[in-house]
Amino acid sequence: MAIICLALFILTFAGLFLPGMAHEIIAGILFLALIWHNAASLDFYRSLPHLKYTKTPAGDAAVILLLALFMVLLYLSGLALLANFHWGTAFLPGLPWLALHLSCAVISTVLILLHMKHEWG
Repeated sequence: MAIICLALFILTFAGLFLPGMAHEIIAGILFLALIWHNAASLDFYRSLPHLKYTKTPAGDAAVILLLALFMVLLYLSGLALLANFHWGTAFLPGLPWLALHLSCAVISTVLILLHMKHEWG
């Protein structure tokens, strides 16, 4: 599932250059894949309070939790952009949603690379 999530994440970037709402559709499919990927990793989340007894070093756990945070911000800012530009609503129009969205995408990319290094390295 990790390979599928990675492929969809990369494809989401390519979706920016495809017509229509391809970027948003691919991001929606990625969201479902991420839910599946995290559901398969429930043992990790259950072991977080007792991290010293697991095989996951604290640094790697921090990368995973930061990745989760920035992916949530990425999706929230994406939904705000979708609402403001495609649906014509004014969801907190004073906030710099595009800058937040792009920043979260870049940070998430770096965190994904660090996460892959831990998982596959």
